[in-house]
Amino acid sequence: ISEAELAKVLRSDSDTPMPMLKERHQALTEAGRVLIEHGGSFRIFMSRCENDAEKMMKYIVENIPSYRDEAT
Repeated sequence: ISEAELAKVLRSDSDTPMPMLKERHQALTEAGRVLIEHGGSFRIFMSRCENDAEKMMKYIVENIPSYRDEAT
């Protein structure tokens, strides 16, 4: 999906532009790329974490850079 298409999907009822559209598009693109690398399956992606929440968070931030919540 292009950034313009995402803007249309996420548009508001007013003329207010979607905040952080570029960042949202980047996050969705990264997540999609990672899912494709795992056969398009979130279940396969998460199976690498062995039902462990700590491993899950580590795996997500290692594989989807936009999910790293770091101060700049």
